[in-house]
Amino acid sequence: MYIERLTLRDIKGFGEAEFDFRRPDGSLAGWNVLAGRNGSGKSTVLKTIAMVLRGPQYAPKMEIDFGGWVRQRAKSGGIDAIIHFDPHGDQFQKSPGDRRRLELGLELDVFFQAHADSFVAMDSDVHTALVASGSKTALELARKGPWLAIPGTGWMLAGYGPFRRLRGESRDAHKVMSDTSGVGSVATLFREDASLIDGSIWAQDLWTRHQLREAQRSKRKRPGTLAGADLLSGVGRLIEHGLLPDGIRWAGVDDEGVWFQQGSFRLRLEQLSDGFRSTLALLLDLLRQLQLTYGSTQLIEHGSEVPHVPHPGVVLIDEAETHLHPGWQQRLGPWLVQHFPNLQFIVTTHSPFICQSASEGGLFKLEPPGSEEPVRKLDDDEFWRVVNGSADDALLTSLFGLEQSHSQHSERLRDELARLGVKQLRTRLTKKEQARLHEIERQLPTGPGPEIEKLLRVRQKED
Repeated sequence: MYIERLTLRDIKGFGEAEFDFRRPDGSLAGWNVLAGRNGSGKSTVLKTIAMVLRGPQYAPKMEIDFGGWVRQRAKSGGIDAIIHFDPHGDQFQKSPGDRRRLELGLELDVFFQAHADSFVAMDSDVHTALVASGSKTALELARKGPWLAIPGTGWMLAGYGPFRRLRGESRDAHKVMSDTSGVGSVATLFREDASLIDGSIWAQDLWTRHQLREAQRSKRKRPGTLAGADLLSGVGRLIEHGLLPDGIRWAGVDDEGVWFQQGSFRLRLEQLSDGFRSTLALLLDLLRQLQLTYGSTQLIEHGSEVPHVPHPGVVLIDEAETHLHPGWQQRLGPWLVQHFPNLQFIVTTHSPFICQSASEGGLFKLEPPGSEEPVRKLDDDEFWRVVNGSADDALLTSLFGLEQSHSQHSERLRDELARLGVKQLRTRLTKKEQARLHEIERQLPTGPGPEIEKLLRVRQKED
């Protein structure tokens, strides 16, 4: 399953917004990035994608409070999506015929009396109901396909919020996380009190099942299936293939946990730093969700030089750069796309390095709160400047909107240098001014450079 287009109407800060995720060649897998200032609605977009792909019947399980979701002064809001599906991997309880695309729709209605057959959330004295919308045929197919989300039938969706902790979930959140009907795969996207511990438990469960099969095989004195061991071995090879920096290696799984090696130290996953924990917890959970979705023990393929997972699906990651060093931010997107080549990643970020990994046609700018400008996909010129330029180049585009990429202290030094430079052009500097000029030039790492020359010319014209 992939999402081709998402349309929002009067949802939170969005009046009308459309996201077209098609590449220039029409493909949909790859790395899509939503960038914008705080409060621009990036997290909202990910949540609406999860909602429309899972359907209205999951809202009670996710315990979403829809108060405030409909834009002020609007009576209703809409979430519409066009999805593509694989007739072999994504299964229906009713034949979809020759279809390869499906329209899904949700409506958020504000009213004072509850709708039947809907999830109602209280917001002061106002009710908000989430109901399905669309044609009768489309809704029937949705309820017998993507909105059903039976394990082993496809319709892969995973969503991860910014708090990708390994432990510390609440009791209520744990019930949501453990739900195998499709809700658990997006729990951390909606709940800050959810964790990703189930990925680690999944790996340990594979190990336990392997031990039991090995014991049975030994008793029977004949070969048995070692699918759990094969999958765990594949997980190790996948992680070892360039994911981890700083010499950290996969060390296997046992009944005590998931283990890694750093030099002479053997460490459990829980003992690693935040960046390692959050990234590895996400990866293990993603593999768990893929196995749950497709029901396959042959999850990871090793036929080429790169171990990879061939299955399609949609993966949502909020603040993809969380806890990561810039060097790891640079590598995260390319690594995930290389090892999960058929997944459609849609991520949010404030990092230029995450943006530089975007697939062609996959950079979207969201405007700050109060702006009337629409959401837009970056055009070719700006896209290539972000992707192929430096981090400074990316920060100075409209995607981030910075006027300069240096600090406020550096800006004051540059202003002072410009003033001294203008004076030096017009007259002689005093010894004190000359010393100050040299001191500033020493402190600025690149010296005057073209930016300073430009400032000097501007100041000259002003004089």
